[in-house]
Amino acid sequence: MRTYHEGLLSALTTLLALSTALAAPAPPTVRVPICRAPPRIDGVLDDAYWAAAYRSSTFHDFALADATYRPNPDTTLRLTADTSWLYLGLECRHPTPTDMKTTITENYGGRVFGDECIKLFLNPGLEGTQHFRYVLNCRNVFTLRRSFEAAASAPNVGWPSATRVTDDGWAAEIAVPLFYLAGYSDLAKFRLHVFR
Repeated sequence: MRTYHEGLLSALTTLLALSTALAAPAPPTVRVPICRAPPRIDGVLDDAYWAAAYRSSTFHDFALADATYRPNPDTTLRLTADTSWLYLGLECRHPTPTDMKTTITENYGGRVFGDECIKLFLNPGLEGTQHFRYVLNCRNVFTLRRSFEAAASAPNVGWPSATRVTDDGWAAEIAVPLFYLAGYSDLAKFRLHVFR
């Protein structure tokens, strides 16, 4: 069993950069509240910990035609953590949930990023643009890719998730294994980009 990274908790509460697009307005540095027990990963954001979690609704749409970012109020992200995991709770509003696109039905089954989904780009403190890319669609189907050679043969560690379709869109809960990412670099330099 892997031991927990000694500085994980302090690093996480000191620095976490959150951005909704790579070239969007400057990403904020946030403090992630620590939860005393993990949220139940069931796609329902009703655990008490979510009420006390860091909350952001500053998502932006990117327009290719004029390369501009426009605020999009349809997504809300919440973050909380413990000594081993970073927990994300997302509310994704959609005008007609019955029309949400979900063509991929198996994990690692294809281009999940073409579905109604959330995309996470996580850099655990590596140099340059090296990252993990985790994509989760509204039917709880995911894919995980790594952009750097050192991770090519590394075993996958579970990233528990759950989604639930609601009357006004969908909700997702994701647990990111910080204890695993800590093995790659200094989590004090951890960066997270969230796309929808």
